[in-house]
Amino acid sequence: MADVLLLSPPAPVWTKGVVAPPLGLGYIASILRNHGISVNVVDLFDRNFEESAHVIRQNKPRVVGITCNTGIRHESLKLAAISKELFPETPVILGGPHATALPHQILANYFAVDIIVRNEGESTFLELVETYFKEGFSPKALKAINGISFRAPSSNAIVHTEDREFIKDLDALPFPAWDQFQIGKYASYEDLDEATNRLRKAPLITSRGCPYNCAFCYGGFWGRKYRMRSPQNVVDEIEYLYDKFGVRYIRFFDDNFHVSKRRTMEICKEILERGLDVLWRAEGRVDSADMDVYAWMKRAGCHMIELGVESGSQTILDNINKGTTRGQIKDAFKIARKVGLETKAFIMIGNPGETETSIMETVALLKEINPTYVIHGLTWVMPNTKLYYDMLKSGKMDESIWLRKDVIFPVYTDEHS
Repeated sequence: MADVLLLSPPAPVWTKGVVAPPLGLGYIASILRNHGISVNVVDLFDRNFEESAHVIRQNKPRVVGITCNTGIRHESLKLAAISKELFPETPVILGGPHATALPHQILANYFAVDIIVRNEGESTFLELVETYFKEGFSPKALKAINGISFRAPSSNAIVHTEDREFIKDLDALPFPAWDQFQIGKYASYEDLDEATNRLRKAPLITSRGCPYNCAFCYGGFWGRKYRMRSPQNVVDEIEYLYDKFGVRYIRFFDDNFHVSKRRTMEICKEILERGLDVLWRAEGRVDSADMDVYAWMKRAGCHMIELGVESGSQTILDNINKGTTRGQIKDAFKIARKVGLETKAFIMIGNPGETETSIMETVALLKEINPTYVIHGLTWVMPNTKLYYDMLKSGKMDESIWLRKDVIFPVYTDEHS
């Protein structure tokens, strides 16, 4: 039993295996515990909804928090309904990228959600829980909390309070509540050999925010300002996972791990100085590739760099506001190959202006850069992205797409498709 129960829903059938615990919930749990609030985090990815109901029933929570991204939105909302059916008086708070992008739609359709936390949730969720335990959730109390959306009980009007300021000092955050996750149960990351797959793995996020404005990406969840944890703080967490949980493989989930040349090299030097024998991989932009940085990464245990190529056509790259060039793509893979890093290229087919010619340009570029692995697929449309608003404007999509249970991710289409 716990005062607060934080849940990630059962994995939808289309997933091949969940590779990482819900770190957002882990951070919130640590914040709550630091303020004397009892909390349980349960990742239900490997359970069904009947088992999920049993978990909720066992905990008898005073507050339930559920994470919601676009791919699991239907599962998150179903879990909210189960919680509300079991404990009608217990507030259900929804958070995550999808809830942040579409709070009005979720509340307007009377899903079993009382409050939505927008953007990063640590400070907002803590204030909500402390307010509820002290005085309950009166409209007046809720209106004083920045960063939330809710339905006013008397009028059913939907209220969006002012945005909460993003956390400036990420080092001030405690590490996620790793003890709440069964680290060994998560699926192995793809593309690894048998020996590497046997290593105990954990994901890390070392930065938040993205200053770029790619048409396919909803970068607003973390904000546009790039905020970084210090090298010492990052390696402190690696060392904690290494010593406490036997983790020997790290996957950095930052969208662009090596934005800062200096910080990246300092992280690598810190790993080496502490004698941490870990393998790891990271994602980055091709325009941040650097010979010195990649060489330090290789020395510190990095075996793979994953790069967002997206397309081999400069026209397509420009159409999606990628801000990179074919030349930068070639250079990044050349540098990685020279220092001995494996490479992965992410490719999207069906971007604005895509033609048979541009697809063949992509094929030709892939042959030239020769990545170790290629991950490719059709371009998905995500809420609050330029592609989404273009589809709305063209009349080829309307907001109800996110309510359809037969759609996981809608695919972008234009006059060339």
